[in-house]
Amino acid sequence: MLAVRLDVEISTLGLLLEQSRRPAAINNTCMVFADTEIIVLLAAGVHPAEFVAGLQASVAARVTSSTRGSLDDPVVLIGGVALVPGMAQALESALARPVITAPKPL
Repeated sequence: MLAVRLDVEISTLGLLLEQSRRPAAINNTCMVFADTEIIVLLAAGVHPAEFVAGLQASVAARVTSSTRGSLDDPVVLIGGVALVPGMAQALESALARPVITAPKPL
């Protein structure tokens, strides 16, 4: 969703993440509303790198909150989100445990 909104390839999101200085706060748990929040932040002139970092932090915090420590090891990242550079690191940080990205996540 974010790559489409920013009109970039998914692989480019990792480069944007490296440029982030202050991740934008993405507060909505619904992706439709988060998309609207991103549109508002874009209009306000917030740099796209801050959306990438903010959205990754938001997703990682949501996963951590919803699992409430009930994950068994190993934690494996699958699906489209596994293709986003930096997502595994964001989850590792939030979960305080290793996260393995599946070799073929889709």
